[in-house]
Amino acid sequence: FAVFVCMAAEASARIHAFLVCIVAVCAALLIFLGNYVFLVSNSQYLSSLGAATATSHLAKPSITSDLAAKIFSDVTAYVKGSQPMLSHSSYFTQEELSHLADVRNKVEKSFYLFYLLAAASSVFAFSMVLRNSMGISIIRRALSAAGILTVALALFLALVSLSFGSAFVAFHKILFSSSQWLFPQHYLLVNLFTEEFFAAFARDVVVGSIIQGIALFIAAVVIGRFYDANGAGANRKPISYKPVKVKA
Repeated sequence: FAVFVCMAAEASARIHAFLVCIVAVCAALLIFLGNYVFLVSNSQYLSSLGAATATSHLAKPSITSDLAAKIFSDVTAYVKGSQPMLSHSSYFTQEELSHLADVRNKVEKSFYLFYLLAAASSVFAFSMVLRNSMGISIIRRALSAAGILTVALALFLALVSLSFGSAFVAFHKILFSSSQWLFPQHYLLVNLFTEEFFAAFARDVVVGSIIQGIALFIAAVVIGRFYDANGAGANRKPISYKPVKVKA
């Protein structure tokens, strides 16, 4: 019987650790995806970043800063799925238009992935809290692990981004199997969305993720103290075992 109890306790501990890992990984992914979705959806942020990094005058001197801003807004709205067609498609080559359509497809899929992951994680977390007496403990430990994992991944990405040119190329090779994303320097798309634009965007995602990862860890500590003081921690009584006499 003692062996059975030990095996059950070990299995419970493994399940507990597995659930903590699942929730932690989902939370970390949600943080990165959430920052990405938030920034991509923020038209004012994108326009400001584009205005600060664009070199459209190098592509076509006839394009003024006002026209470049309109084309930039048109492209970002199209890529995000806010509009079905590009209003300024005549300024781009067929290769650029094909790449933009591919980017639009990838962005839409990333949005769906974020919403699906958010919904699944919420249902999973609430079901654990409602049906499992260890649910709060799992959520608390998962938040702590997610905070640490998020900060660690963000710092790793920050180190990788020190050589952003190589990371940028590797990123495109993974997402775009063809070489359609390689364009001459005089193409308008290259000058509207420069490498500096993507470097600044990646930096903001990483910084936001670090801040939120730290916030998750602090939240886990606060929840842990509140739970121990007012929940199971305060009311938990030590389990005592009384010896049972067995008659021969």
